[in-house]
Amino acid sequence: MSRICFGIAVVIATFLLSEPSWSQSAKPNKTVALDRAELALTPAALAFDGKGQLYVAYRDKGSNKQSSAIWIRVIDAAAGKELRSVQLQTAPVALPNGANQFKLSPDNSILVYSQFHEGTFVVSLDSTTLKKISETTSLPEGIDQEFPKIVGIDRSGSAVLIAAERTNRNKGTDARLLKLSVRDLSRVLSDTTLTNPIPESGFAVSAEGVVRIVKSNALYSYDSAKGTASLQLSIHNQDDIRNVLFLDDGSLLFWSNQNEFGYLYRLDRGKTTADSQRIEKCGVKEIALSPDQLYGAALCEHQSLGELHFGSVTSRAAVIFDTRTLRVLGQVPFQKDLYPEFAIWHGNEKIVLATESDSNKLEIYELADH
Repeated sequence: MSRICFGIAVVIATFLLSEPSWSQSAKPNKTVALDRAELALTPAALAFDGKGQLYVAYRDKGSNKQSSAIWIRVIDAAAGKELRSVQLQTAPVALPNGANQFKLSPDNSILVYSQFHEGTFVVSLDSTTLKKISETTSLPEGIDQEFPKIVGIDRSGSAVLIAAERTNRNKGTDARLLKLSVRDLSRVLSDTTLTNPIPESGFAVSAEGVVRIVKSNALYSYDSAKGTASLQLSIHNQDDIRNVLFLDDGSLLFWSNQNEFGYLYRLDRGKTTADSQRIEKCGVKEIALSPDQLYGAALCEHQSLGELHFGSVTSRAAVIFDTRTLRVLGQVPFQKDLYPEFAIWHGNEKIVLATESDSNKLEIYELADH
């Protein structure tokens, strides 16, 4: 009997020692107030550069629920202090207003901000000085009605890629890929539409224009020259693949959005089966990667299945994980009524998570890299 008790004690001790340092009661190390922000009306776009500087962009809260300016601020996340900022004047837009995006070039030298809701506004800036390089308020005909989004900046830093969706006769979506010059955003370098041959399916695009087609639990590679697709893999349990991220080493990171349990997947280059990690009580909505792509933060939420409150969110959190092993390191809980923007950084033996928290505040969590 004593041997059994001793064995149980060893198991419990091992479990406790292996628990992540982040807990459900994690608290922010730094709080940063954003001047002229009202994040409930105009969410902030967040991005870390390779050095750990946090770039923040949001519309000025304006007056009478109208805004005619965008603030871009650079914050020293370790100190919680602003380093520099710039205000960009725009045509007035009604608030609330969202759908904003931030992208840094691979070498961190170029910053591109976009907003496609209530009009088009795309601007490129020098990330060091925040000096404007180019700006445009219009895109080729029709694309602003096709849910455009910035996919990324190519490795040369010369072109920004915008992807849009076109519903096709197979009840799926074709991909319209628009490439603009970073130095002159009014200059269209290419504008192509890739026909999706798989019925009732969608697509994901890399910053270099590589396409994968997604249908339910199946992932397809795509030959843009021939317009053909071939099955790359299918995942278990009929999980829906929500989205795909393209990693620099050629691997793919993707996830499912089941309510009671979500999955993270990694498909390494040359492999035909994917590694997976199950997360209980978590439907994965989106993922942000650290600039070095070694860690990720997954926005997870759980919804009530009870008849009285069916579909209401019962919990929401950022789940932090190692992208190489998919091991979950811990989580930072969010307010269940808040769907925040967030960004993650890794370096100097620590992991940093920045997220919106209040009407004009950012919370910054800093933890040791284990």
